[in-house]
Amino acid sequence: MPNHLAIQKGVPTSRLTTLKVGGATPELLTAQSSRGLGEALERLSDSPPWLMLGAGSNLLIADEGVPPILRLGEAFQESRTEGTSLICGGAMRGATALRFAEKAGLSGLEPFGGMPGSVGGWAATNAGPAGIDCLDRVAWVEARARTGGRTRRFLPHEISRGYRTSPFRNAWVVEYVAFDLVAGKRSDVHQASRLARDHRLSSQPTGPSAGCIFRNPEGDAAGRLIDEAGFKGTTVGGASVSNKHANFILNSGGGTATEVWRLLHQVRHQVQSQFGVRLGLEVETFGTFTHA
Repeated sequence: MPNHLAIQKGVPTSRLTTLKVGGATPELLTAQSSRGLGEALERLSDSPPWLMLGAGSNLLIADEGVPPILRLGEAFQESRTEGTSLICGGAMRGATALRFAEKAGLSGLEPFGGMPGSVGGWAATNAGPAGIDCLDRVAWVEARARTGGRTRRFLPHEISRGYRTSPFRNAWVVEYVAFDLVAGKRSDVHQASRLARDHRLSSQPTGPSAGCIFRNPEGDAAGRLIDEAGFKGTTVGGASVSNKHANFILNSGGGTATEVWRLLHQVRHQVQSQFGVRLGLEVETFGTFTHA
């Protein structure tokens, strides 16, 4: 019989996130099918707050107090086309979705070239490069309610959205996303995707990170403020502010979530003291952090 739900105990979250830090989760549940997702949600219904995990980017998970984690498995990594719609499972990596769009000669996702995360994560956080929102490019999103387990298909006009937020973020699990694209030449789609990817890679550091740590304050850039405050290259243990882009904190090897936490608080305090601007977090935090 197929195993619809895989359950692992004590998995280090450093293996599950792009920053490669964090303590062990008491349970990692991997839903291998729609039935398995239902079983997982029922199991988690009596659980303390839990984390829905996509590709593990944009996350800072603490060394202590790590919650149970749910993720989607292989059954949610497939795609198909219907006309000019590209339908992707929520666990599919965004980069893979772009490759399928290119192969099908479908245009519209090129600006997302090089952006980390899963399709489900993109929809849940309304992700996108500057000035572009993922949810502006969907035909529908199919999601499962975290409480009660009912499945619903949302059309664009039914999805309230804002900067990096959506109704899916805390109340739903995104199972499938249908991107509303247009026919294009494969070569043009490939070129535009590559240009976007190359631009992102040239402007951002390599190495384990969670992406941008802070949101840009209105009319300014968090990276500029951090740079002006003199924090490029600053380290706390194995965590360091990137010399290439000051809004990135890197795990330079053996870093811990506590070290990242202390460093970001040093940065935030100094920027507020020097410029009168309190930087809001772009990354999501989970677990128990002590005051920096």
